[in-house]
Amino acid sequence: MKKSLLTILLILFLLLPLTIQVSAEVEFDTVDEWLTYAESHNKASKILDAYQNAYQQYPENEQIIAGLQDGASQLLDWATIQHVNGNIETARNRYEFILNTPELNENIQTEVNKKLEYAENDQVIPTVTDIQNQADQLHKASEILNVYKKGHQLYPDNQMIGSRLNDSAESLYRWAKTKHKAGEFTTAETRYQRILDVPTLNQELRGEVSKHLEYASKQQKSPNQLLELAQSSNYASEIVDLYHKGYQLYSEDTRFQDGLRNAAENLLDWSTRKHIDGNIEIAKQRYEKINALPVLTDVLKKELRLKLDYANDNRSLPTASDIIKKAKNLSKASDIVNTYQEGYQLYPDNTDIVNGLQEGVHSLLSWAEGQHKLKHYNTAVDRYEKIINTPALENDVKQKVENNLAYAKNEQISPNQLLEMADDTNKASKMLEIYSEGYELYPEEDQFEKGVQDAARALLNWATYQHQEGRIKTAETRYQRIINSPVSDDMIHKVEQRLAYAEQGDMLPSVAEFYDKAEQTNKASEQLQIFTNGYDLYPNNSDLKDALKDSVINLLDWATIKHQKGKIETAALRYERIKGNPVLNQTLKTELTRKIDLAEEGKSLQTENELINQAAKASKASEQLDILVNAYQLYPRNEELAQKLEQSVINLLDWATRKHRNGSVDTAKIRYQRILDTPNLNKQIKDEVDKKLAYANNSQPLPEIRTILDNIKQSDRASEMLSIAIDGYDLYPRNRQIENALNESAQNLLNWAMSQHQDGDFSTAIDRYETIIQTEGVNYGIISRAKESLALAENKERIHLVNDIVNGNVANYSYKQMRSDIQKLEQSYGDLIETRIIGNSVDDRNLYAVKLGNGDQEIFFNAAHHAREHMTTNVLMEMIDEYAQAYNLNDRYNGYDVRDILNEVSIWFVPMVNPDGVMLVQEGASSADDPSEVISINNGSRDFDRWKANVRGVDLNRQYPYLWKTVANNPGYPNYMNYKGRAPLTEPETKAIYDFTNNHNFLAAIAYHSSGELIYTRYGFDSHSRNVAEGVERITGYQPIDLQSSTSGAGYTDWFVKEKNLPGITPEISPYVGERPVPLSNWNSIWNENKTVGLYIADYIRDNF
Repeated sequence: MKKSLLTILLILFLLLPLTIQVSAEVEFDTVDEWLTYAESHNKASKILDAYQNAYQQYPENEQIIAGLQDGASQLLDWATIQHVNGNIETARNRYEFILNTPELNENIQTEVNKKLEYAENDQVIPTVTDIQNQADQLHKASEILNVYKKGHQLYPDNQMIGSRLNDSAESLYRWAKTKHKAGEFTTAETRYQRILDVPTLNQELRGEVSKHLEYASKQQKSPNQLLELAQSSNYASEIVDLYHKGYQLYSEDTRFQDGLRNAAENLLDWSTRKHIDGNIEIAKQRYEKINALPVLTDVLKKELRLKLDYANDNRSLPTASDIIKKAKNLSKASDIVNTYQEGYQLYPDNTDIVNGLQEGVHSLLSWAEGQHKLKHYNTAVDRYEKIINTPALENDVKQKVENNLAYAKNEQISPNQLLEMADDTNKASKMLEIYSEGYELYPEEDQFEKGVQDAARALLNWATYQHQEGRIKTAETRYQRIINSPVSDDMIHKVEQRLAYAEQGDMLPSVAEFYDKAEQTNKASEQLQIFTNGYDLYPNNSDLKDALKDSVINLLDWATIKHQKGKIETAALRYERIKGNPVLNQTLKTELTRKIDLAEEGKSLQTENELINQAAKASKASEQLDILVNAYQLYPRNEELAQKLEQSVINLLDWATRKHRNGSVDTAKIRYQRILDTPNLNKQIKDEVDKKLAYANNSQPLPEIRTILDNIKQSDRASEMLSIAIDGYDLYPRNRQIENALNESAQNLLNWAMSQHQDGDFSTAIDRYETIIQTEGVNYGIISRAKESLALAENKERIHLVNDIVNGNVANYSYKQMRSDIQKLEQSYGDLIETRIIGNSVDDRNLYAVKLGNGDQEIFFNAAHHAREHMTTNVLMEMIDEYAQAYNLNDRYNGYDVRDILNEVSIWFVPMVNPDGVMLVQEGASSADDPSEVISINNGSRDFDRWKANVRGVDLNRQYPYLWKTVANNPGYPNYMNYKGRAPLTEPETKAIYDFTNNHNFLAAIAYHSSGELIYTRYGFDSHSRNVAEGVERITGYQPIDLQSSTSGAGYTDWFVKEKNLPGITPEISPYVGERPVPLSNWNSIWNENKTVGLYIADYIRDNF
């Protein structure tokens, strides 16, 4: 035992110097040396000791002070571990050493003191887990809070402790609020204060707790608590009390104002039901309770007082249905309003009562206005005032009543009432009387002045009819009434003319009588007077108006001739007679004024031709324009002058434009302004000049045409391209490049719009279609297509597009494929394409003829007379497909207006004249009905690539009558080529083509063959074949060959041009390829060369026949 005790004392002795010993005095010259020295230690006590010594030398150095805090914190952590592990004395020693640290952080100091307290009481510090376990065993929020509060003092940096401390504070806060709401203010106050002592409490929660503490200390519930109590209550009276209490405590809180108002309304509804059920005393108590409340609306107060009066008088309360029923049994509008007004005060929120009240007001207003119009002003005033005092009055009704009331008090009918009275009558005389009264009362109101004139015209027409029917006295009375009204001088003149007839007892002359009278004289001045008199009587008779205008022009032309001949005084007298005539338009007035001016100045009048010749001699564009303007004003009805004036304007405009582009802006500006003064200037020219003048006024050069075109090309947006093109077209409308760019841009935008259309974006498509349609300069085809698409888009219908049907880019376009494509084409374009079978081949294959177009004129294309030349079928089938699509879309096809052409010229196609031969080339002997026969004709070969003939070995293009006998190179027997047969037209294929041609009035015929890039024809039989061949040469580049001198013939076009004396050609497609079909590699160039040939020839025929 002694040995153990000595061992313990020895250990304590050895440890003691380590815990209390401080370093021997050392000094360093710099802070850095101290920092290095302190950090060289690995024991927390040594580090803190070094910083304490350094502080003695550098007490204000922030790094030293920071080192003190870090050192103290590290030593505290070490001491805490010792303490937890039971080394209480060691821990206590270190706690005391830490407390001697200068400028020790307050938080560290608090933590050390708390732990030192445990050490001095010889107690081990509980671990974090111990604290958590202790708290978990507790149930009261305040006790849990105390445990975590102490734990936080021991472990202020432990996140779990801090988090649990805040959670327990919130839990206690919720408990305290329930006590607060229940009225246990002292309990709540104690808990709120305890929560506020938690050091880690967040600011938001601290603010809430502080506010509740304030309410609890005043023995008050918080606003939210009162609101929660009110909102959770099911009793109307209790709800009112709670909101009333809240309003008394917190009057500025609008939630209590609104809540109290709503609660009062709900309690009133409850009380009303009790009242209706006969519980009058209960209702009365609640009414009085509500009546004592603040913030009631005026409407609610009125309702409440009325119901309280019923209850005080011990009367039952009528229901809304009772009131409505009562009102419906009444007949007087004022009684109905009174009933509904009382009902509204009892039930202001009842829709049926509000509607009934408003209907009653409308009825009463209508009755009052009727009294007003009858000039019963006192009665009207009484009813208007009654309406004004009616609740729930609509604003427009109120304004109308107030307006009517003001007029009624002044014993006047309002302007609107007079207008209504005029509209309500169907008698012209009464209408005139009302409008006249309105005009006298309210002369500043244009409606009455106009009404007087309209009514006077109507009455004049009626009186005129009575006059014509022989009721002369009736007419006379109405004429006098019109004259006594505030009508125009022109109207008085018309009436006086009729009145003169009536006062003489005469009937009005008829329109026919005026014509008869005019025909009896050949003097223009007398005819003018007659038709003027007739027009005065019958101003709405269009025939008389036209006759008067013609007589004006006749007299003016007569006077003009006299003026030209020097009889100025005679002319002047006639000019004066015409002057002031009612049918003179502005152009005639200008002409007349100019001629009067010349006559008054004693000047003779130059003739149109003299002025035109004078203009032609002018050397300057501006001088020429001046002469022509003067000429046009004198002779505006001369079409030649009008055309020359417009051309002169364009000449001067082009000249001014060149000056502008060359930098002479001021010169251009003067000419632009001069042009704008030109009479009868068309809109396009005016717009162009306005645009250019705007540039000139800003001293800006005009954009160059090349720049505009480049800007269009550089844009990648169709709408922007069109916008640029429009601006360019406005400046250069006569420039072909700009016009083409405009139409290309419009077509691009149309294509884009149609794609949006097909995707269902109708609004975007509509916008772009309208832009295109409104654009000046876009050709008819594009605009027409845009209009058609617009109509579909506005109905949310997609465009009915037809895809390509024919694919000509194939090596072997077969008979079967052709037949299928023809059927599809007819199905797709039934209103444009017609198909016929015009005969059969040797092997009984159908020969198809296809008509494209709706024109009366007809032309004919055929292909594949020769079997190996079957690519010509591809060409014709592609033509049909492409042209039909363009027609359907109303598009231009390579510049041709397809719809315009095909509406005048129909094109007939026989795409495959020799189907048996074509199939033999493409599929071999098995395609023939007698394979052995064709193999025999082919000298035993199964290779039919070189085959030209039909299946019987006859060359179909050597079968037509003209020059058949002199055909060269005829082998004399069936062969793969050149055999002309035993006679003309022996083969069913050629006979079908021959008959088909004779049954039609074809104005041109084209037979496609291959190969060689040539055009065979005979120039000697008609005047057009040369033109047609040369035109096709320009398109294809093929060389025309005139066979007029050749005695070998029997080809289709040989016969056609000779027999019909009409143009016929035989184009040979493709470079020469020898005795074989044209290879597919040549297709693209063939199609590009020939795709417009059909439209070209149709267009040629349209223009020349």
